[in-house]
Amino acid sequence: MEKIKLNLGCGLDIRKGWVNLDAIKTKGVDVIHNLNKYPYPFKDDTFDEIFASHIIEHLPDTVSFIKEIWRISKPNAKIIIKTDHYSGGSLGWGDPEHQRVFSSQLFHNYNIKFMITGSGASLSKEKFKVIRIRLRFGKLHTLLGISWLMNRHIDFYESFVSYLFPARQLIFELEVVKNNLISSNKILRSRKEVFS
Repeated sequence: MEKIKLNLGCGLDIRKGWVNLDAIKTKGVDVIHNLNKYPYPFKDDTFDEIFASHIIEHLPDTVSFIKEIWRISKPNAKIIIKTDHYSGGSLGWGDPEHQRVFSSQLFHNYNIKFMITGSGASLSKEKFKVIRIRLRFGKLHTLLGISWLMNRHIDFYESFVSYLFPARQLIFELEVVKNNLISSNKILRSRKEVFS
């Protein structure tokens, strides 16, 4: 069976074999929709893969966006989100349409790993397995090996040296978790009892 893939906020990056969504009708756009309007025009559990490049930083409601991409994704769907890293300075904040910039901790509260251990995850039903987080640097940082080193130690990088070696981009590779909702709901109920 062919996978159904969604290219959110595609702009001019039209991908063949994907559902290309954008707020503006241009050649190749399949669905016209403003991503600030919820819900998105898709049924639950529709997509096997979602790609969102430099979209999330433009949206005023990050939480609703995360809930929506989870809702329209099938269990185990692959999500790739590219955005500006907070250390990028003018790259992130230089665009007047940007609402915010992000750190590697963006999906910490939605990470199934932390829900299972009970260490700091939100009580939200939307959960993801964080497959990989990458920082993308400029050419000089890559040539000097800083890119490789900082990607191996992202927590150290963000805590101590992020402004010395600013990253241009932050890339999240996620897997949607829905098939653990029965056990997840038990954990959620037990955590609610603890906190109430």
